[in-house]
Amino acid sequence: MVIPYGSGGATDISARTLAEPLGELVGQPLLMANRTGADGTTGSVSVKIAKADGYTLLFARVASGAKP
Repeated sequence: MVIPYGSGGATDISARTLAEPLGELVGQPLLMANRTGADGTTGSVSVKIAKADGYTLLFARVASGAKP
């Protein structure tokens, strides 16, 4: 699971809280990787270009307060 933000932030804590139950659900432990840079773009792009084998997951936040 790629977390495109730094360690210790709200997104990182949320992802790590969900990692164990999600790992149990899929039947294997999840490896967590914080890939910071460019306000989340670096980690997000690394998931986009990863091999499409179903083993790479992006855990990103959704910006609040966005206006349509």
